[in-house]
Amino acid sequence: MKKWPVLIAALLLAVAGGLKLLGHKTSPEDAGSLPGQEPAGVSLPGANTQYYIPEEFSAVPSRSGVPSTYGALPTIKNKLYDSGPCKGGSLNEIFSAHGRIWGYLAPYGSFLNADNAEMYELLGRYLACVGLANRTPSFCDYLPGESRGGMAAVSRAGSPNDKCLAYYLGVSSGSGTAEACPGDHRGLCSAFISRSEASCSALLAKAGASYCAYLAKAQKRAGGYAGFSPEELKALFKKQEEDRAALEKLRLENERTTEEINERVRRMMGKQTTP
Repeated sequence: MKKWPVLIAALLLAVAGGLKLLGHKTSPEDAGSLPGQEPAGVSLPGANTQYYIPEEFSAVPSRSGVPSTYGALPTIKNKLYDSGPCKGGSLNEIFSAHGRIWGYLAPYGSFLNADNAEMYELLGRYLACVGLANRTPSFCDYLPGESRGGMAAVSRAGSPNDKCLAYYLGVSSGSGTAEACPGDHRGLCSAFISRSEASCSALLAKAGASYCAYLAKAQKRAGGYAGFSPEELKALFKKQEEDRAALEKLRLENERTTEEINERVRRMMGKQTTP
C-alpha cells in the first residue's frame, strides 16, 4: 500500500513543474522591443538612483570628425556615461537614440522641435565645456553638423556642431580671467581657466533631466512607441500576438495535464479504498 502515496507525490510534482514553466514564460509585453527603445507601453521616466556625474572626461577620446548623418551619435566607452536620471537618460543612451527618438531629422521621432533644439543646446554647452577644460574644440564633434542627405537639409551654419564650436571659441578667445567672462558663461569659463571639468557636471545633469522630461512626453504622445516606424510597429504587434497565442496554448495544455493527473489520482484513491 505504500506505493500509492509515492506515486501520488510524483504526479503532483509533475503538475508543479508544468506550472513553474508557465510562470517563467516571457510575457507578450516584454517581447519585441528594438535597440534604443523602451518596452512597448512602459511609462517614462523610471527612477534610476545610481546617477553619477563624472568630474573628468579624461578617459574619453576627443573626436576627429563630425558625424556625417543625423543618425545615432558616437557613444563614449566609459561606464560612467551609461547611468542617467531615468531609464534611457544617460549620455550614451541619449546619443544612441538620436536620429530615432529625437533629433532634427529623426523620421519617426516624437520630440517637439523646441525640445530637439533645447537638447542640442544643452549638449553643445556641455561638450564645449569639456573641450575648454581640455583646450580642444574636437569634443564638439560628438554633435552633427551639415546633413548629407535624408529628409531635409541642415546647413553647417547654425548646426548643433557649429553652435558648440561658437561656445568654445567665444570663451577660449577672450576669457583668460573670470572677470572677463560673460555672466551666462561662468561655468564654461571656469572649466577653461581651471582646466577642470568639475564645473561641467551641472550642464550634464541638466541635459539628462531635460531629456528624461521630454522623453516621457514623447512616449505619451506616441503611445509608448516613440521612434517606431509603421513597419516596425506592424512586426512588433504581430510578434506580441504570436507570443500571446503561444502563452494561451501552454496554459491550456497545463490545465489539461493537471486535469488528467487529478483524474488518475482520483481513480487510484478509489481503488485504494475499495475493500
